[in-house]
Amino acid sequence: NLKELQPLQDWKVRIKRLSPETAEDYIGPLPDGSGEVGGTLVANARVKFVEAIIEEKFKYPLSAYAVTTFSAEDFPSPPERAYHIRGKKVKVPTNYITREEAGSNQAKYTRNITSGVDTNSYQVWNGTFRGDTVGGTAAANIKKVYTNNPAWILYDILIDKDVGLGNFLEESDIDKYSLYKIARYCDELVPDGKGGEEPRFTANVYLQKQTEAYKVIKDLSSIFRGMMYWIDGEITFVQDSFKEPVYTFTNGNVVDGLFSYTSTGQRARSNQINITWNNPLESFKQTVLTVEDTAHILKQKRLIPKNIVAFGCTSEGQAQRAARWHLITDTKETEMVAFETGINGSYLRPGDFINIQDHHRDGLVASGRVSSAALTTRITLDRTVTLSNFSGNTSHILY
Repeated sequence: NLKELQPLQDWKVRIKRLSPETAEDYIGPLPDGSGEVGGTLVANARVKFVEAIIEEKFKYPLSAYAVTTFSAEDFPSPPERAYHIRGKKVKVPTNYITREEAGSNQAKYTRNITSGVDTNSYQVWNGTFRGDTVGGTAAANIKKVYTNNPAWILYDILIDKDVGLGNFLEESDIDKYSLYKIARYCDELVPDGKGGEEPRFTANVYLQKQTEAYKVIKDLSSIFRGMMYWIDGEITFVQDSFKEPVYTFTNGNVVDGLFSYTSTGQRARSNQINITWNNPLESFKQTVLTVEDTAHILKQKRLIPKNIVAFGCTSEGQAQRAARWHLITDTKETEMVAFETGINGSYLRPGDFINIQDHHRDGLVASGRVSSAALTTRITLDRTVTLSNFSGNTSHILY
């Protein structure tokens, strides 16, 4: 116990030689009366440094540490060491079986939320996580686990009180169901570019220093092509993935029936992406991968490069997919539309897909308004409509 010795100052040091250099270093007879010379050393000495070794068992809360030994004969100075680790354990849904638990690259959502048994069939999620208190106590088989699914890593950053935003956010402040949909999309298997399959998105990241919270959240969201916004009292996440359109805007439900179109500049249409990712074959050092749209380069007769960073990416296939997404976005999504509408616009959320039917541009009238007095058997339109190839008992579809 060192408390009684603190503040660890005003020490007395005893210096004792354990072996002599030569017999001539000693003078005087030995105390055994043999007449031999020896006993007292007369020599100059100095203390170069004093090292205190405190043999105590310390704890390292919230940390992982490694202890290694090596020969000083082989290593005159401490060698550089690198570790490939599974990082922080996080909360995951109760119906979730991680890839590590399943022993394959396919995560599953087939875990019985009560017993933890793999049912081999999809289990409906009730919104609880492993580690949540169920019935007043935490079940023995419910615990935090390791996963590299970016959605649940992001969720942990938001709720963790030691390294995240847990002191500012409650779990009830987060739309966990939006993250659940994103997590399932991330776990879907896609071609890895080498003849096999891999999860669509994984996050393998080492945060080395304290960083602004919004930047960390934004970087983690970029892994799965997502963004965060606040709506209806919750933090909600949305992902750029294919969805069905949720609304149709026509000349009949926008102000003055007008849509305004603009195009991106040629310089914004990148045809070469230089993406930086962490290559496991090079001890996870940063490597630059270049993906090009050759057809667009030949068409434009010039190279338009763009440099991006694949945050937390350790898969070449994932890096290629991210680069291709930027290429397609920049070269295909070159038009923007603006319009004004009524209260019906409040139905939309960021990330929603919509349809636009503009007969001024398409030259085809395929939309309009109906009377609020419409019946199930009779619908009054805002104009006379001539249906092509219409005859009796012929059905048409009205959206």
